[in-house]
Amino acid sequence: MAEHETSLESAGLATGEAPLIKQTVEISDKGPCLKHIKVTIARESIDRLLEEKLEDLGRQHAIPGFRPGKAPRSLVRRHLEPQALEEIRPTLFVTSIEDVMKSHNLQPITMPNIDPLTVQIPKEGPLVYEFDLEVWPEIQVPPYKGLHLKRPVFAITEDVVRQFANEHFRIWGGRYEKKEMAEEGDTLVGTLSISRDGEKVAEFPDVRLVCEKELRFKDAIARNFLETVAGARAGETREFVIEMIPTQDTASESSTTGQAQLRIEGVYRFHPAESLEAVAEAAGLESVEGLYQLAREILQNRIEHFQMMFLREQILALWMRETRLDLPPHLLRQLHVRNLRRRVEELLQAGYSPNEINRHSEALVREALTVAVSDIVAQMIVQEIAEIENIEVTEEEIQQRVEEVAEEMGETPRRLRSRLEREGRIQDFALALLENKVLRFVQNQSDIEDFPVNDFSPTDLLTLDSQKTLLNRLFKQTFGEQLTSQLRIHMLNLEKTQPAAESANIGTTPPESPSSSEEQSPPTPTEAAG
Repeated sequence: MAEHETSLESAGLATGEAPLIKQTVEISDKGPCLKHIKVTIARESIDRLLEEKLEDLGRQHAIPGFRPGKAPRSLVRRHLEPQALEEIRPTLFVTSIEDVMKSHNLQPITMPNIDPLTVQIPKEGPLVYEFDLEVWPEIQVPPYKGLHLKRPVFAITEDVVRQFANEHFRIWGGRYEKKEMAEEGDTLVGTLSISRDGEKVAEFPDVRLVCEKELRFKDAIARNFLETVAGARAGETREFVIEMIPTQDTASESSTTGQAQLRIEGVYRFHPAESLEAVAEAAGLESVEGLYQLAREILQNRIEHFQMMFLREQILALWMRETRLDLPPHLLRQLHVRNLRRRVEELLQAGYSPNEINRHSEALVREALTVAVSDIVAQMIVQEIAEIENIEVTEEEIQQRVEEVAEEMGETPRRLRSRLEREGRIQDFALALLENKVLRFVQNQSDIEDFPVNDFSPTDLLTLDSQKTLLNRLFKQTFGEQLTSQLRIHMLNLEKTQPAAESANIGTTPPESPSSSEEQSPPTPTEAAG
């Protein structure tokens, strides 16, 4: 227990010499990342602030029978002391809590769970108040200079470019064809209603559901979905059971199943474009050479993103070796949402379209959940390195990234920025940019050994799932099981603490098809399924 003196000058209340507040602080551990703090503010500090405030109020207010500033101090105290106590309350608590954070080097996760208005300032004796505070655990910065890293190198030959272009653009230039009857692989468009215990809990208009054996939602699964909808036609209604996936928030709920009703408005089959020549013609290009050039640029962006992720995984594995964290479940939920948003931002920055991201939203949700703990370790270390090395993200860099994402999403920068700020997500942009800058700094300070990847197919870089499979394969081939296991060695038992899954959907339409028409494409859906 220690006594501290804190200047009030930063609060804008100092006149002449800055007054001091004296207080003692007792801190005890209450749980993972949770501190219980007891603060005792000395009476002399309260009286000093109170006397200064009474003198100020006495000059401003007229006491009955006296002109402002002329009333005796005893009368001023009698009439104005309650007002004075209320007016010094914000300064007293803000300065006191700031001193607690600074003097004890506490990094809060959330705001202190205390309402100053509920704490009475006594007329005599010290002011004692207590509160709980969630803080980031202390973490030692591991070595981040002189690391030996390996980076995969891909040869982008003409054959690779042509094969990638054929796979990528035939899908991009494909079309939806309306059908009479649903089969496996078809897309159903309609309205989905969800009921639990006989009561409708949600309705999703214009959903798009693929006819597969299992239908996965962000927090539920419908088994034997294909068997239920096979042979369905537009205008029909199909009902099926959905199983709720238990989470920390829903584990105590009685019902673990629900009823789903799908009113089918259309059945569609997706057909890739017949040839690259057809795609080029629909896109207004003179020949397929324009598509090949674009394919080369897309491949280069994806390879650079893949290399960045490969290096990041190595750095993270090395950092995780000596790091132990014990995080509360609700914080894991917050981290899961934040990591999901950061992952979407990374993919947008790497050149993936919103529709490509949405098509793999289920995998992204699972990935963000799995790496929640390891990612927070990385973020904490990144922020420590950024402070040590004076690495910062400027407002201009954030705005530039907002403009780039807005262009990719077909939205105005002003509207996107407004939405991000309203949803409290602009910080995700800053965190992603800071992490990229710090990791590039670490890479520039490292000894990087390039190695060729000979046994790869362009389809390995075609989708997010195939890239993840390639990354895991190369990581194991290069480093073996020992280092690979370091990536997940500190994962908590997420069976009990897993957060409710968030959707990775970022509100976009189906893939644009330059060769399709309104009759060939299904209506714009709201992505309800994972």
